[in-house]
Parts: sequence; structure tokens; C-alpha cells
Amino acid sequence: MHPRVAIPDDAAAIAAIYNQGIEDRVATFETEPRTAAMVQTWFDGQHPVVVVEHGEEVIAYASSSSYRPRACYAGIVEFSVYVRRDWRGKGAGRLALCRLIQECERAGFWKLVSRVFVENAASRALLQAVGFREVGVYEKHGQLDGVFRDVVIVEYLLPTPTGVGGKSAEIPNDIEAARPSDLAAVLALLTRAGLPQEGLTELLSTMVVAREAGQVIGCAALEVYGTVALLRSVTVDTVHRSRGLGQQLVYAQLKEVRKLGVQEVYLLTETAQDYFPRFGFRPIDRSVVSPAIHASVEWTSACPVSAQAMVLPMEKT
Repeated sequence: MHPRVAIPDDAAAIAAIYNQGIEDRVATFETEPRTAAMVQTWFDGQHPVVVVEHGEEVIAYASSSSYRPRACYAGIVEFSVYVRRDWRGKGAGRLALCRLIQECERAGFWKLVSRVFVENAASRALLQAVGFREVGVYEKHGQLDGVFRDVVIVEYLLPTPTGVGGKSAEIPNDIEAARPSDLAAVLALLTRAGLPQEGLTELLSTMVVAREAGQVIGCAALEVYGTVALLRSVTVDTVHRSRGLGQQLVYAQLKEVRKLGVQEVYLLTETAQDYFPRFGFRPIDRSVVSPAIHASVEWTSACPVSAQAMVLPMEKT
């Protein structure tokens, strides 16, 4: 399965998947089937639409649309995610949603919102796993086939502040390139987190850190090998977690690899397999990792063979 940005030619496949969701009566108040022509109007050049492919077939999609017409809401999008019936429960929805989050952040939006039927346990579990927050419940929010339905309000705050109208702001000032004087603090931080330190001295030029009151409280490093890169040493000091700093560090590094023209980003992890899919990373067998990564310091000497390999294909821009 591979997520990518959708194109208008995907409209027929997207419409077919959406129509299954309409027929199933578990995900939307809509009752009228959609046509490919209707779906093509979603491609407005501003609101991202993504699909997940298997082979040459589109098996899932996630879309975004305007939340409200008032200018103060310009950075908020509504979203939907649907999976073809025969691919449900296999991770396609998660891939679609994670890629949509990535594209919405890239487009400069600051929040994704939606409403989910209270009894739609599968969708609620997916959203919570990816990082969405359940804000509350709208009771008797609408009627479907003559029956009132309650919905759960969900939201996802993108970690990088953005300007109105889809113009991205820069990474916050407390996320910045590492300095040579940061090395001791970074090594101490990794020691407390139980993460490998091998090769870090040579990676200061591709490392970013989070600071508070001048102190290093988080870090993320890259090993770059031409068109592939290894993301490593991502951690935030314990007392500063749950503030979105880890996400900011990862997004800062993903922004950097796009500038470098990197096509694939890999990582190895023993404990964070459930964290990185929110950025679009997916687990892979170590045997299919790019040979260039096999020569990396982390691969050869730092991480045990039990570590899970993951990959993020970078969309060409």
C-alpha cells in the first residue's frame, strides 16, 4: 500500500469508495451517490486530497474541504477518510489519514476537524490512534433515514503555527539548528531517553534541537545518503513531553529533507512504532531497506536487529 497526493483522474475511484460509505449508513449523513464529476470539484488547488494505492488500484482516500467561509477560520479544514470495503481493517485508512495530515500541514492549515457517528467505533479508534482529540458530542445532530444520530466532534492541531490563507509560517523559534556547544546536552538527553549516541558528533550539522530558556530539551538528527535519509535520535525530555515538541522536531526535519531532494526517509525504532505513522511512516521489513541506509552508523552499530524499520516516501514537489 502506498499513499500519494490524488489527481483528478482518481475521481471515479474515489466516488466509488465514497458511495460504498454512503450505502453502508455508518459514516455520513449523505444519502445521494456521488459521480466522478462531482468529486473532481474537490480539486480546488487549496485543499489536499490523497489516495492509497495497492498495485494500480485506489483502495482508500482522505479529503479536506473548507470549514467555514469567514476569514478567521481560513486555517481550518474539514476532513473525511473512506476505505474500500474489501480493504477495511488493513491499515489503508491510517495511511490515508496520516498522509492527509502531512499535506495539510504543508499547505499551511492549522487544524483538521470532523464529526463521527458515536457508534462508529472503528473510525473513532483510528482517529485516536493517529492523534485526534474527541472534543465532545453533538446530540441529535441530524437525521439519517428518519432517525436522529449523535456525532462526536474530533480535532487535530497541526504542530507548526501557520498564517491565514494557506501560507505556512516558519518553524517556531524554539526549534532550531543544533550548535557545536549543544553536543554535551544532546548526549545527556539521549542517555536519559535510552537512545543510541553513536555517530552523533558527526551529525550536528543535520540536527535540530528544541530549546526552552536556552536549554536543550529535545532533538532530532538526520543521516543523509544522497536521495535517502535516516531519521534518528528523536526525543524530548520527559518533563517537556505532551506539548507537541516531538512533532515539531520531526516536521522540521521533514521540511529539511524536502529541500535536499530526498526521496525516502527511513527510521529504526524499538518503542515508537505507533508514533511515527502519524507522519506517514509505515513499517517495512529490514531486508527491503535501501542499501545506502545499511551503511549508516545507526544501522551498523547503534540499533539492535530487533528494531522495527519504517519508511516515508517523500512526494516530489
